[in-house]
Amino acid sequence: MIRFISDTWGGLKGVARALSFREDWTETLDLSASGLVRSFAAAVISLPVLIFILMGYERLNIDNVEDYEGGLSALDILWAFARVWFVFPILAFVLTRISGSGNRIVHWIVLHNWAVVFLLLIQAFPLTLYLAGLSSAAGVAFSIGVLYEGFRYFVHFRVANVALGLPLLWTIPIAMIPVIASMALAYGFN
Repeated sequence: MIRFISDTWGGLKGVARALSFREDWTETLDLSASGLVRSFAAAVISLPVLIFILMGYERLNIDNVEDYEGGLSALDILWAFARVWFVFPILAFVLTRISGSGNRIVHWIVLHNWAVVFLLLIQAFPLTLYLAGLSSAAGVAFSIGVLYEGFRYFVHFRVANVALGLPLLWTIPIAMIPVIASMALAYGFN
């Protein structure tokens, strides 16, 4: 349990350092093979947050979309969880091989795993305010649809940039391909 808390704190601290352009972001992360495996503990932390977010969106839709009856199922939650935690490592493996940065895959996956927790916690904030009656649906739409989405792209870019150490023109598409793939799986291709 102490190791779990230590890994979580170190992971979130590493993400914050990477996002604030500090060169010492690796100091709080375990970038060994066992650290890679343990970084997937972020999935354990993220599951209740992800469920909260999905249920928050469900409530938001029920309250604000005419004739919306709801329908969030366990399968929807499982699909969202799988999309978040299984698509990226596969794409990371392929993209690091294509870009010639395969020796940095552990850096990217470990930092990305903790960045996902960071992003989910940020996404949950406006929904928490809405559910507590402290924000309107429009406030949530702006916070998540504009502010959060822009920040999300920056986080994915920055994580790929520092973890892979590639030139800017390589980093942008490599960082965005997993984001686009995740969105395509979430919303469909039409």
